Amino acid sequence: MNRYLSPMIRGALLTSAIILAACSSTEPAPPATQLRSVSGRIVSTMSSVSGVGVQISLDGLRSMVTDDSSRYRFDSVANGTHSVAPMRTGVIFEPTSRSIAVADADVTEVNFTMQPVQLPPDSIVFVRIEPGTFNMGCDGGGYLCEASSVPQHKVTLTKAFNIATTECTQALWDKLMSENESEVKGMRYPVSNVKIDSVVVFCNRLSLLHGLTPCYSGTGKNISFNKAANGYRLPSETEWEYACAAGSETAISGIPDPEPGTDLEVYYKEVDKVAWHRGTLQGAPDARRQPVGLLRPNAWGLYDMHGNAAEWVFGGPFYYTADDVVDPEFVPISDGNVVYRGGQNDQNNILFHLDSRWGRISYRYNSRLFYLGFRLARNAD
Repeated sequence: MNRYLSPMIRGALLTSAIILAACSSTEPAPPATQLRSVSGRIVSTMSSVSGVGVQISLDGLRSMVTDDSSRYRFDSVANGTHSVAPMRTGVIFEPTSRSIAVADADVTEVNFTMQPVQLPPDSIVFVRIEPGTFNMGCDGGGYLCEASSVPQHKVTLTKAFNIATTECTQALWDKLMSENESEVKGMRYPVSNVKIDSVVVFCNRLSLLHGLTPCYSGTGKNISFNKAANGYRLPSETEWEYACAAGSETAISGIPDPEPGTDLEVYYKEVDKVAWHRGTLQGAPDARRQPVGLLRPNAWGLYDMHGNAAEWVFGGPFYYTADDVVDPEFVPISDGNVVYRGGQNDQNNILFHLDSRWGRISYRYNSRLFYLGFRLARNAD
């Protein structure tokens, strides 16, 4: 402004500028909606049943598992009404879900009480696994990575399937089979020491019992698989690894791989929460099979995918390639070898390749291994 203008003119111009600024202004913008958090915990009514590792769902779209203090927390929750629901096989939650309103503050203490339901040991509980894409196998040099699991490659499954939450129990096996040669006996223990032929017979008998179409025909190296049948079966190797990973990219689902040079005992104590893998060193009564479903499940509600009993899957061994694959076919077992997965309980204070989600090995179809059992699967309806 010209410094030679009179004070009156200068005042008039300044007043005009203020008026013009006021006229050209708009209403103040409302503050941006702030995202909030929703948190709470699981309170168990029995000390023998832990609230750790319970899957919590927000609006059926986001999920997580409770931490070591049985707590959970969802961040970045928008304003509005939301539904929170806990999920775990074999327990009842009170309430079964809670509706909450998120507005101008974080929502805390969205708690649930949990009490166990003793399912009959011969029960089968399935989880529906939705279609998806994941990285199968591992990259050379990675933690617990060996040559049989490389190269890592992308696999897409376009069809949903069902898989049992636990390994097949002896209680279920004994209902249909006259012979049980499991290493350690007990109705809630996984059946083990079973040949693939016996598993095929069991699956077909269970299918017929429930009015379903059996999946298998033939025996030994000549077993044929009807992939369109709706009966009980073994998961494929791809299905098994996809379900075991449950969205995780690490060797043990949901547990970060240890950094080189770190104290492995700290890492093993985390693995102890999800896998029977080192016997009495993690509090087991011995280094043999343990009752199913005692440890924390993975993010998709599956127990003992790592450790306890190793698990037959249906299909023969094959070499991986780096090519992307969509709906890989079941591999015939015409050479007489069948793949198994998942590791086992042992007394070694170390994790092995087979304990990882990508660990794989094959054995003769007519072999029995004291630590080898199986888990049921079915096509989704």
